[in-house]
Amino acid sequence: MGYRACEISVCLDDKRPNLTDAPESEWRDVCARARDLGMEISALQCHMHNGYGDVDPAVRQNCVDHTKRMIDMAGTMGIDIVHTVSGVAEDDAPHDEKLDRVADCYREILKSVGPGSPQIGMEPVFIYVVGNLAHTDALYERLGETPLMINMDPGHFPFHNESPTPFIRKYGSRIIHAHSKDCVITDGAPPPFEEQDPNNLVFPTPDGERTFRFSEPGSGLLDWDEIMQELKAVGFDGVISLEQGHGYLSDPFECAAETYAFFRDRYGLS
Repeated sequence: MGYRACEISVCLDDKRPNLTDAPESEWRDVCARARDLGMEISALQCHMHNGYGDVDPAVRQNCVDHTKRMIDMAGTMGIDIVHTVSGVAEDDAPHDEKLDRVADCYREILKSVGPGSPQIGMEPVFIYVVGNLAHTDALYERLGETPLMINMDPGHFPFHNESPTPFIRKYGSRIIHAHSKDCVITDGAPPPFEEQDPNNLVFPTPDGERTFRFSEPGSGLLDWDEIMQELKAVGFDGVISLEQGHGYLSDPFECAAETYAFFRDRYGLS
């Protein structure tokens, strides 16, 4: 299709194929295969649903330890970026307390970062402890001067009734990698999660009265012309990755081909 880069999933609780528990020989085979195809490995996606925000200290520590192992593996394999998410916190504690947990985990993770180490990114995700601009501000206030960077996914922001543009303007110097999901919001609440197809999840909006669904780039609410203009203005020159498997209604192969054509034809990217 023309893609020149790919991400590799290394998520503890990811049902998609990934290298979490693979021996180093298998890592090397996968990396060699990608590079034989002429593809850069842009990042390891180290996302965990029950992650750094979880109420259980043992769960948090397990996620931190896994992340640190993946940072080491990325360095061994010559992969420059490991990006993460804050994870859910399903207890009733105040949000500030949940942010404190996340900040503590990132402090420990970032001790693994030194000269020549992979860069560590954090992706704000709408259902997690850090999901929008205000949450990101609060996390960085806790961390102070920090090498924590950003994986930017504009598709999450409309859930909070936000544009991604202010986020890009504020944190542009930290954006090292990007995803390209879009989204649609329709009237009417969705069915309960337990009644949904797990491969086709939709989400209730915060008011509980509408339905949020991810979609392929250019098919939803986002103004991609504005997003691309803002990314260019802040000097972003990294990978924009199509992240599949999030309830898109389109066929995955057609979606991949159409997305490549969208960015190639509209913005001259390849």
